[in-house]
Amino acid sequence: MGEEVDAVMRRKEIQRRLQSSSQPIKGSQLAKDLQVSRQVIVQDIAILRAGGIQVVATPTGYLIQGVPSQGILKTICCQHGESLKEISDELETIVAFGGKVIDVIVEHPIYGEIRAVLNITCLWDVQQFIENVKTNRVKLLSILTEGLHYHTLEVTNEAMFRQIKEALKKRHYLK
Repeated sequence: MGEEVDAVMRRKEIQRRLQSSSQPIKGSQLAKDLQVSRQVIVQDIAILRAGGIQVVATPTGYLIQGVPSQGILKTICCQHGESLKEISDELETIVAFGGKVIDVIVEHPIYGEIRAVLNITCLWDVQQFIENVKTNRVKLLSILTEGLHYHTLEVTNEAMFRQIKEALKKRHYLK
């Protein structure tokens, strides 16, 4: 019974940490802090999800999906090639004007909407994302739709959203 109680307490602690953090937390950090393996954390996250907690895995760690922290959500439609320079420029433009890139969405003709959480809030996040793409040599979701994709953005006001749209339009990314 002791192990079962420990597991329940550990999951409550994981949930508490994720709810109180404004940034994603890496599974390896949770494992280290809670003195368990990374695999135990993965299993705990699965159990939390099964219990209705909306834990999302992002490229930079786990977070609990919730309501916008500071503003309003807007969706934009973009298109560009697979160049990491274009991808970086698009994301950097958004965060330079204060926007937060919540996710990327593509509309696949067979599977429908495919969404991946990005949670990119600053230049450092953009650099980390691009580095992860390079290091892991992965293909981006937009390859499925000839570069056409959507982003959900969090902005503090309509003026910020207009500035982001105008900057992306000048760079020929806005669709």
